[in-house]
Amino acid sequence: MNLIQGENDAGKSTIFHAISYALFNQTPAYGTSTAALVSRGEKNMRVSLEFLDSRTGILYRVTRGREIEERGRSFLCLRKTLVVTGL
Repeated sequence: MNLIQGENDAGKSTIFHAISYALFNQTPAYGTSTAALVSRGEKNMRVSLEFLDSRTGILYRVTRGREIEERGRSFLCLRKTLVVTGL
């Protein structure tokens, strides 16, 4: 279990929304509308998550992002890498 603690407007909910977007391509608050996830003044956004399977030594990385335009492009990248363990 993890605890995320901070002042109001510090970004605690943003972390949860970013994880949800990376894994499921939607957020609880915004659904599939991702324009609200991009910081003001920015033209794109990207979220990356990494998971290590300690049994197999495989590192999984999920990266999802979006360009903000009238018809902005979205992308998803999944990467699987063998990590040397036990050194």
